[in-house]
Amino acid sequence: MEMPISLSSHAILLISLGLILCIICLLGWRFLRGRPDHNLQNQTVLIQQLIAQQGAIMQQLQNQAMQQNDTLGNLNTRLVHIGEAQKRLESLGQDVNSLQDILSNKQARGKFGEIQLMDIVKKALPANAFRTQVTLSNRLRVDCLLDLPHPTGAIAVDSKFPLEYWQQLHQAQGEAEKKKARTLFISMMQKHLKSIAEKYMIPGETADIAILFLPSEAIYAEIHAEMPEIIATCQAVKVYITAPSTLMATLNTMRAILRDASLREETHIILQEVTQLTKDIALLDRRVGSLKKHYDNAVEDMRNIQISNNKIVGRAEKMVNFDAIKDSSNKP
Repeated sequence: MEMPISLSSHAILLISLGLILCIICLLGWRFLRGRPDHNLQNQTVLIQQLIAQQGAIMQQLQNQAMQQNDTLGNLNTRLVHIGEAQKRLESLGQDVNSLQDILSNKQARGKFGEIQLMDIVKKALPANAFRTQVTLSNRLRVDCLLDLPHPTGAIAVDSKFPLEYWQQLHQAQGEAEKKKARTLFISMMQKHLKSIAEKYMIPGETADIAILFLPSEAIYAEIHAEMPEIIATCQAVKVYITAPSTLMATLNTMRAILRDASLREETHIILQEVTQLTKDIALLDRRVGSLKKHYDNAVEDMRNIQISNNKIVGRAEKMVNFDAIKDSSNKP
């Protein structure tokens, strides 16, 4: 918000003072001129003194005007900064009002909590470890399902919260009104926890525990510190309350469980492969033994064939030698 300041009034003031001083000098000169007992030298000195005083006064007025100009300039700058700060405050007020409108509307508040829930879950878990807006077999839709390995199963997470009753509790005046609002808030929280257990705990489909996400650390801390009735209901129906920090810690633990399950699954696969490899090695050993047996039989057959061949060759040589001896005996 800029507030310009005009400096024309200072110029008018300087001109007016100058005219007044000139009139005073003129009157003094006339007064001195009308006195015959004063000589001309004294009159000249007095006029010079008046002129000097006029110059000093004018210089002082100019200095003061410059100082005022600097001060007014600084004031203008500060007013501009104040205007910018006021605009920022107005913008912040609009943001606060928008947030208040969101929190006052139950549907919008649920969407706000759901967005915050999804932001935390996406940062903590891999994409294949959770599902959003899942319709269960009872045709009810849950905000988020955390897919954990057997035997835990899928854990339902609800992001809705009866904030209006919390606001009534903190807006209550007097002990009687506060006590009534506190009792009502505890009753509505217990009802909401039981509703989560009834809607989102389905045997064979989801885990036997569920999570209620609160988007406020302050509400979470006050419930645990001041309202043991709600905590007792949580333990009874197995629906556990989390805030952003505690949900992140819970999800980090779940991520470690998922990692261990993945390692166990990979170990199981490796064990299966090693078992199959052992079977393949045993089968190869049997086949090698069978091949060796066939090879030994072939070697034996080759040896027998060699023996038979040697016998045939020996007999053939004898027959050749017998014919040669016979031919030599028939010669004269």
